[in-house]
Amino acid sequence: MSRSLFQPGRALVAAALGLAGCGLAQAQSSVTLYGIVSQDMVHATNTGKARYKIEDGRLNASRIGFHGNEDLGGGLSAIFDIESGISPDTGQANGGSNFWNRGSYVGFKGSFGSVTLGRQWNVNDDLLGNFFIFGGYAVFSLGGFGDTSNLFNNSIKYVSSSYNGFTLEVLGALGEGGPRTKEIAGAYDGGPFKGVLSYHETENKATGLKDKLTSLGASYGMSALNLRFGYANANYALTGVGTPGFSKAAAYDLGADLMLGVTGLSVDYVNRDLKDSSADSHFLRLLAKYNFSKRTQVNANVVVLKNKGSAVESFYGIDGPGKSQSVFALGLSHVF
Repeated sequence: MSRSLFQPGRALVAAALGLAGCGLAQAQSSVTLYGIVSQDMVHATNTGKARYKIEDGRLNASRIGFHGNEDLGGGLSAIFDIESGISPDTGQANGGSNFWNRGSYVGFKGSFGSVTLGRQWNVNDDLLGNFFIFGGYAVFSLGGFGDTSNLFNNSIKYVSSSYNGFTLEVLGALGEGGPRTKEIAGAYDGGPFKGVLSYHETENKATGLKDKLTSLGASYGMSALNLRFGYANANYALTGVGTPGFSKAAAYDLGADLMLGVTGLSVDYVNRDLKDSSADSHFLRLLAKYNFSKRTQVNANVVVLKNKGSAVESFYGIDGPGKSQSVFALGLSHVF
């Protein structure tokens, strides 16, 4: 490569250094390295494969990321975040070939809220985890409900500041040649009571077919006890909900969390009803976790999933329709 091709880059660097020497670039900035390293030992039935495995933690997925903030003055800040999922059991990146597979965005934050652009978690991921199980053995693992927690490329996202406990979130993903996505959600945090209502839509402009997901949640906290309810209704004309010939399904989660000092206990019952079909599924999840410190935790998950008719829902693959699956997982995670 010729010397001349490098000259514009050097000029830009010199200009930036010149600005840093004057009064235009004295803002306070910081970059934070963060992450989780987590592993599970798992036993699962009816997988058609080995029943025992060591894998990345499902309750606290392993990751490494960088978060940046620069104070631009007047209450305005520039922000960025880049995050990669990792699999400590193999040392590989987790979640596909994209290195920053858990999100990468840049934007502004101020009294108005925040506006960010990039590959981002959807508004459902931000909000529904207060009402549904989030952490592997979750409603987003069931056919038709993946968009209760999902990432979208080429997206712009707005999160408002809180006004008397109310917040608004909006996301639009351009699609860039594929289906386009839009989402909107309103949330309320009134101390012991919390609630959310959200709407998701992905549309193929060429065919007019749409995937729609409407979700709501409510919870009430009483000292160490928190009661939760989540409901989602899917109408997936574009991609279906995992069973040929069906596009509509509903799911709900009834849950309770109890925190006793450094020990946490949770129970959830999750039901998935495939409309106009007997291919329904439900599961019961019990969770116990113990915090050795603010950074280190052990946890145990026990899950019993039942499929009816031709349903093939599972967490580790199932070796036939209508089969049940039991899962026991013991996990260790460290946050840094």
